[in-house]
Amino acid sequence: MASIPQGERTPRTRRPLIRPPTEMLARPGRPEVGQPEDQRARPRLSVPFPSFGLDITVLVGIAGALALLTLAVTASGEAAMFVDLPSLLIVLGGTAAVTMAGYSPTDLAESLADGARVLVRAAPKAADAANDILDLAEEARTRGVPAMRRLVLDRDPDDRVRRALSLAVEGMPPDTIEAMIARETGAHSARLATAAGILRRAADVAPAMGLIGTLIGLVQMLGVLDTPGRIGPGMALALLTTLYGAVLAHLVFLPLAARIERAAEADERIDALCRMGAVSIARQESPRHLEMQLNSALPPADRPRYLD
Repeated sequence: MASIPQGERTPRTRRPLIRPPTEMLARPGRPEVGQPEDQRARPRLSVPFPSFGLDITVLVGIAGALALLTLAVTASGEAAMFVDLPSLLIVLGGTAAVTMAGYSPTDLAESLADGARVLVRAAPKAADAANDILDLAEEARTRGVPAMRRLVLDRDPDDRVRRALSLAVEGMPPDTIEAMIARETGAHSARLATAAGILRRAADVAPAMGLIGTLIGLVQMLGVLDTPGRIGPGMALALLTTLYGAVLAHLVFLPLAARIERAAEADERIDALCRMGAVSIARQESPRHLEMQLNSALPPADRPRYLD
């Protein structure tokens, strides 16, 4: 093996980042001697579009629980006895009315709309956002921020990376970028927190409305003890309202609220990464420094090894 002359260092090769085929990005290339500028290898960032479709865990969890409950009800062959219109009106109508009374129409409309968008999208991945941010930071370092502008603006308008890095592209000061992203993150988190709070409030009210229906059914039943043929409807109302309230609370409202809260936490993590990336690019820091910042905010399994 030939010895390396003293004073010379072996150049370190960049280890390629392994990513799924649909998200592979061509790294900025270096021109060979005499190669024209327009023939340089250019990065090809994947342009993320909104991914819709109910989260599989929500679908499997809620649908599976309801399916098991339905199977248990129909196993006896008397499924019709579990359907009672007055009980449904008491639980569904009462839960909706009491829950709405605690919130303004604007809070209900905006928060539930944001919550619905969270429920019908795929969960964002912090590792993918970190890799995209590093790709754009490397492009800004090698070709300048104006060259990065096209790559940023080609992304989907709802993409969180685009919204953050577009501030750096427009030349805003780092402090202004950080403040704007922090305000947007706080407002978004507050809306999702309100949406989750509405669902948790409904989960508290539904069993209470079931208990109220139970008391109404008992009063009706006691009032017709002298007529055995009329005892059945009152007993059905008393029992089914409790069943409907428990099912709505624990099989629908609470799982959806937990899903929204988890999505809010994931969005906050991605917003923190975007804030680091936008501020670093605005300050013209090296991608290596940015990588270290991003890795400090990610668990070991999600940390990029972009420049190792």
